[in-house]
This record gives sequence, C-alpha cells and structure tokens, in this order.
Amino acid sequence: MAAWYPNVERWRAGYFYPAIGGLLADPDGDGVKNIVEFAFNLNPKATSLATLQPGSGTSGLPSVARNGGGSLTIEFIRRRADALPGIIYAAEFASSPAGPWTAATVETSTIIDATFERVAVIDPAPAPNRFTRVRLTTSP
Repeated sequence: MAAWYPNVERWRAGYFYPAIGGLLADPDGDGVKNIVEFAFNLNPKATSLATLQPGSGTSGLPSVARNGGGSLTIEFIRRRADALPGIIYAAEFASSPAGPWTAATVETSTIIDATFERVAVIDPAPAPNRFTRVRLTTSP
C-alpha cells in the first residue's frame, strides 16, 4: 500500500491479518467494505449497519432526512484532512438514482476530535424526488 495511506494501514493493522484486511474486503459480511468502515468510523469486525445519529453521533453510515423546507439533508462522519485520511468525501445529489450526480458546495462541519468531524449538507435543489450519497475516492 502506498505511503499516502499511513492512517489506513495503521487502522487495518489494528483489526486484521493482511489476507482479510483488503480495503475492498468485507470480512464481517455486513455489506460494508473496509474502506467505507474506515471512512465512517465503523468497526470492520462487527456486523453493524448503524446510521449516524444526527447532531451528536461519532460513527455510522450517513443519515438522510427531509428538512422543514422540503430539502434533503445528509449528515456523515468525515476524517479530518489534517489527519491524512487518504480519502476524499463528496456529498452528492441527483433527481434519479442513475444520476447525473451533482456535488454540493456548501456544508457545515463540527469538529468531534483530532481525527473526525461531523458534516451536514443540504440539497441545493429541493424537489419531491431527490437522492443523495457520499462518494468516497482515494487521494494520493
């Protein structure tokens, strides 16, 4: 694994033998790949599809709610940039599950600790039928 993944490597070493600890592996069989568990502060050895508790959670898959104005709000945990996560998070919205997906440009973040922050993003184009996701990409 490349040197730009030092925190991912440390995280993997704390949980796995190398043979089952690949970033795209799912050794606990919960349908969530290791890289997603790393991104959202989940335990990759425990079957859990827990959703983040909005406003106070410190781990979990992104939560989605419709706010009073009818817009979707997605909230998720993000590893802070100064913690060198090796991944980039992008909250995206679309009118169809097939896309096209548009990245949101306005977000609110709350620092949790030296490693994590909680991020909330409101859909900039409210409509009755909207979809949202957090796209994760690796960063060199």
